[in-house]
Amino acid sequence: MQLTQKKIIIVDDNEANLSVGRNLLKPYYEVYPAPSAAKLFNILEKLVPDLILLDVNMPEMNGYETIRRLKADKRFEQIPVVFLTAKNDEESEMEGFDLGAADYVTKPFSGPLLLRRISNQLLIEQQKRDLLASQAALQDYADNLEIKVREKTAAKTIFLANMSHELRTPMNSIVGFSELALDDDVSLKTRNYLSKILENSEWLLHIINDILEITNIESGKIDLNRVAFDLNEIVNVCRKMFMPKATENGLMLNFCIYSSIDKGLMGDPVRLRQALVNLLSNAIKFTNTGFVEFLMEIKDISNNTATVYFEISDSGVGMTPEQIGIIFDPFTQVEAGTTRSHGGTGLGLTITKNIIEMMGGSITVESTPGVGSKFSFKLTFDLIGEDEGKPKKRTMADITRKPRYAGEILICEDNEMNQHVAKETLAKVGFSTVIAGNGKIGYELVKDRMQSGEKLFDLIFMDIHMPVMDGIEATVKINELNSGIPIVAMTANIMPDDVKLYLASGMKSCIGKPFTFQELVLCLNEYFEPVSWQDENEDESNNMESDLRQKLINRFVNKNSGALNEIKDAIRDGDIKLAYRIAHNLKSSAGQLQKTCLQIAAQEVETSLKDGVNKTEPWQIGALEQELQTVIDELTPLVSEASANEISEYSYDSTAVFELFDKLEVLLGDSDPECLSLVDDLRFIKGSDELIRQIEDYDFKPAMETLEKIMEEMGLR
Repeated sequence: MQLTQKKIIIVDDNEANLSVGRNLLKPYYEVYPAPSAAKLFNILEKLVPDLILLDVNMPEMNGYETIRRLKADKRFEQIPVVFLTAKNDEESEMEGFDLGAADYVTKPFSGPLLLRRISNQLLIEQQKRDLLASQAALQDYADNLEIKVREKTAAKTIFLANMSHELRTPMNSIVGFSELALDDDVSLKTRNYLSKILENSEWLLHIINDILEITNIESGKIDLNRVAFDLNEIVNVCRKMFMPKATENGLMLNFCIYSSIDKGLMGDPVRLRQALVNLLSNAIKFTNTGFVEFLMEIKDISNNTATVYFEISDSGVGMTPEQIGIIFDPFTQVEAGTTRSHGGTGLGLTITKNIIEMMGGSITVESTPGVGSKFSFKLTFDLIGEDEGKPKKRTMADITRKPRYAGEILICEDNEMNQHVAKETLAKVGFSTVIAGNGKIGYELVKDRMQSGEKLFDLIFMDIHMPVMDGIEATVKINELNSGIPIVAMTANIMPDDVKLYLASGMKSCIGKPFTFQELVLCLNEYFEPVSWQDENEDESNNMESDLRQKLINRFVNKNSGALNEIKDAIRDGDIKLAYRIAHNLKSSAGQLQKTCLQIAAQEVETSLKDGVNKTEPWQIGALEQELQTVIDELTPLVSEASANEISEYSYDSTAVFELFDKLEVLLGDSDPECLSLVDDLRFIKGSDELIRQIEDYDFKPAMETLEKIMEEMGLR
């Protein structure tokens, strides 16, 4: 039974009833008598009771009107009210409950029974409060859990974005330089090596893309495009993509098109092709002998829609029912363990299933071990009307023949390896290029041309992560000039949220690093019409550099010999951001030359300089010093004679040096960003590292002082 801690108000206009009630309850509760409703509300202004015993028949305001006022006041609406009245008819009792009474007790009443009913009601109220408290605690736990899940998801997304950037940055050079080298006149043996490098690089990129894709699907960040496309063109692309591989494996690859459609379709051709490519790739991979067959048929067509049936079948290894049950699970493969004979991440079918379901279809599988497998699905597309836009035709000829363009492109990119890849690749298709080492230089170049009336650039390729001014800010500022120059993001960060950010900043599209020649051409075709075409066997390397690796070696030795001292100086001066950037560039450049030990040592230092805080340990600096010196000692003898001559010429030809310094002095005096165009020449002059750093950081006044000091030391003053 409840004890004296609870407070009860008894409301009754009869003094005798108040006395009986007070005497009955006083041993167990704090009791407050109220001879009228007015007195009740006076007491409520001073305290909130745990329960109210309320008479019905009272002058001025009866019990029913009183409970109405109580329930209408948010301060008192939760107080349980028990009617204690002589009105014992069913209608009165029902009215009391309808108005919100917790209980209805009629007079005369049994004292012990009333005490028990009050006790039970108070217990119910306590349980309600406990339940609400538990619900609140559970909600807090759920909210905290949701926050933690969001934080972990965000951390996972950031990790994947960073992983993508770190892997794609060196791969951009590997893929780009491999393609450029294959275009040159190289021996059959070297061509074979280059082809294998390119093939395995593309396979690694495919794995990276799969991991990012499944993550985006799981987080709901995949959106389908809705554009006009030609279904027959997608089939042709698949045929030309897989026919060589099937022939190489001794397989018969059949494309059976039972019915076609003349009208264009509306949908996402990139995702459809991705699903078909995944299924065809799997079929060829798991078929040792026999055939792979692609079947397409228009199952239903109306004035507005067309339903298309796709089927990919093979005579491969087949699967058991148990294996079919797990093939769409992410990171799961039918073959497991160290003896599996087929590679892959186990993500292709998961991605394919999700794509098909997002497009409104459902994939089915039929398979028998030792006989083969069949994957099929149906998709419905809207048809393009006569007056609607036709799909933009980009035939395979656009890819299998080399286009020649005319125009000038600005490349905003801080990584020298990536600058070379973009510049050389664009030169091969006819473009002249201008390099800007960061977004601010790019912005200034555009602004200067607009002010001088000089011809504007035809296109800008914009990296995102750059010192001084990043690609997002540069794009906004360039667009504010109303130049009309289309800007395309060229970046290793291609997560969906990133791409949305690029487009929101005013960029027209995005091409990811590493990009293949074909991907670059498809991007360029959106903004240029080729002026001519070349077949693949035409030799267009007569006027190009033949040994790109030699250029990388030359540049690495000339630029990075003093990198460790630059890092130490920056740390000593408290410029942790600069030290981090030097370590980052050194890591990337080492990766381009496949100097893994140096790359790891630079990464250790880079990681310890993150977020503007120096956490480097002496052993890290020592390891970087040792690995850098090892690479410099290895590469220095390989520096080309032309590069050595350049160094020698600038070292001893005071006239050439004086002319360079004279031009630089004028530009620094005007704080003209054009002085950055002289940085490459300065690299050949001993002792110019500090001057170069100041120019690249736009510290023009200190750079002027450093230049004067160098000129005095060289006797040019």
